[in-house]
Amino acid sequence: AVDFIYNLAKEFSYEGGLPYILYTQTQREMYRIAAYYILLFNENLGQVDETEIMDFASLGEHNALVEILQDSRFTSQLNEIFKDSKPIDSLPGWKSEDWFGIFMDKNYPWVLHYSLGWIYLDPCTNNQQGFWFYWSKREEWFWTGRNYYAKGYMFSNKLGKWVYYLEDSDALFIYSEQEWVKL
Repeated sequence: AVDFIYNLAKEFSYEGGLPYILYTQTQREMYRIAAYYILLFNENLGQVDETEIMDFASLGEHNALVEILQDSRFTSQLNEIFKDSKPIDSLPGWKSEDWFGIFMDKNYPWVLHYSLGWIYLDPCTNNQQGFWFYWSKREEWFWTGRNYYAKGYMFSNKLGKWVYYLEDSDALFIYSEQEWVKL
């Protein structure tokens, strides 16, 4: 009996890969996938969904882990800039910061901002004091931070100059040139 329980728990394979109990599947990989699911989704998990775990398990361990790491429930946890942002109850998935406005970061590092549109936050500069973002509308990188963006200031990497952005406008003001440039 001890030998049976030991071999069953270890899930040894016999006779060219046959399971210890014929026609049973090993569960270790599914348990590891379930552990990844619970640990990596963390507070964004809500309720454990057995069907979803089985769907991940059907992909195999490697592909399941790739899918989990690309899921917004995991990636949104990496966003240190907006981790304490206030959710907007009337707009599910949307958040607000006094200094940054309204946005949705579900697809972090891509963020949909109500005025800027789609921006890509550089994960290497991931704090409110200062961060780089790629503004898809302008097709260029900008640097800003809590104390700068609140006043409309951003540094344009392409221009190598400070610019002013008035929310909901279609232009940037370049300080050194004292001129407005259309977006």
